[in-house]
Amino acid sequence: MPSAPNRSRAAGSRGGAPATAKWTVSDQRNATFTPGGSEGNPLSTSYDVTNAGPKIYVEVTVQATSKAGVAEEKWIQKTDEPLNTLTGTFKGHVNHEGEIFDWTGTATLKRIDLGTTSEVSRAFQLVSGEATITASGVAIGTGCEQTGTHTLALSPSSTWAVEHEEAPFNYEIILPFDFPGGIEVTWVHCEKGINEGHTSFASLGPAALQSGEIKVENHGGIDIDVGPYIKQTSDLYTYENSATADGLSPGESVEWSWSFKGSP
Repeated sequence: MPSAPNRSRAAGSRGGAPATAKWTVSDQRNATFTPGGSEGNPLSTSYDVTNAGPKIYVEVTVQATSKAGVAEEKWIQKTDEPLNTLTGTFKGHVNHEGEIFDWTGTATLKRIDLGTTSEVSRAFQLVSGEATITASGVAIGTGCEQTGTHTLALSPSSTWAVEHEEAPFNYEIILPFDFPGGIEVTWVHCEKGINEGHTSFASLGPAALQSGEIKVENHGGIDIDVGPYIKQTSDLYTYENSATADGLSPGESVEWSWSFKGSP
């Protein structure tokens, strides 16, 4: 969360104020204060909230030592939760029996109103996002290497959920590729020159970004997503992690990594 300003001033018990004082900042809770100590009067600091919510408070103890003596005070500030936007970058890699796709992308998601009946604390929906995909490796069953680069949008159905009122926070990500879900590739270096230069559509299969493997179990003849693809963060405004999964097809493996920041 962006920094908020804070100012402390040492004053004498009989009025007036010392020209300078030595300050120490301690017992910080739910925020990081900068600087952690200084000299002067007043003391000017800023703080970054690391945990916020309806029942969460920023707390700090400030002590000033001067010719007038030692003064100490505890400062408490109620927090709200202005986490409305998530913006960041991600990478993906899939290997399907030697057929390889790598991508890098960006995405921005905005918080949506869930109403009062939802079990999820916070949900975010895609505003904009895309990934640039590069094909390499050997196209399955062709005897040819594949090449090609294309930028593909992310699906408007992309979602991100964050839960819990206090750290650690659980979150889940699933950002699928938009239609057509694949790119055009060209076959090169073909065995015996057969199919050299041929173009073909290659389906990508996995999502552009996902926080882990989706496990499906059959209950009463119905396939149900049971997860888990939950990740955790101790900072409501910082999301950096990676995940791996088996792909949808046999012999397919997928890797993702991401770095996102939250803001009001």
